[in-house]
Amino acid sequence: MNLVPLYKANNNLLVGLAEDHLTDIVNDSLVVELNLKKGEIVNGPWSGQKKIKFGLYYPIEKEARSEFLHKIEQAFSKQQIKEIEELLLKPTKEEIESLIWVPERLKNLANNYKNDIKDAIERLINIRHQIFEKALNYAMKNELRSIDEAFEDGDIFRFELRHLDNAEDINLQLLVDLIKKIETTVESLANLNKIDLDKFDI
Repeated sequence: MNLVPLYKANNNLLVGLAEDHLTDIVNDSLVVELNLKKGEIVNGPWSGQKKIKFGLYYPIEKEARSEFLHKIEQAFSKQQIKEIEELLLKPTKEEIESLIWVPERLKNLANNYKNDIKDAIERLINIRHQIFEKALNYAMKNELRSIDEAFEDGDIFRFELRHLDNAEDINLQLLVDLIKKIETTVESLANLNKIDLDKFDI
């Protein structure tokens, strides 16, 4: 078993991964709260430091840990224990962000989550550009045809979304609405994940 019992409160235990507690001093680690009496997970992974700060937990002495490991083996099936270990091994982004201090093994995972969001933002921006280009081409053949005919070869004009804002064509309205939704999603993702949008081709 790769679990280590860390704190107790009546029938509840806070357990972490043994590999996160190889030394006596650990700034913070993810813990799962278990109920020994019911043999169930009370709460999934969260910051151990925050858990003990807001709960009446008492540390389990090193010499008593094997006794509590035995109690876990009695209260939980092998499959359940494996699931608890998996929760601690593969936490979500929010669970990692709950930590006051991020252990080394989770830093790469945290970066991977952020890279996935950055990749999603980049893809959304590319889709936004493609939809805008199609919408503009459609408008120039229909509602903005007179403007298109006024241009001469070599003329350069930078169109923006606002030029399509007052379109009467329902197709254009739907495309403009979709573009705005994409822009809002990109901004929300960037704000939630503290990502600088200046580094993207918006």
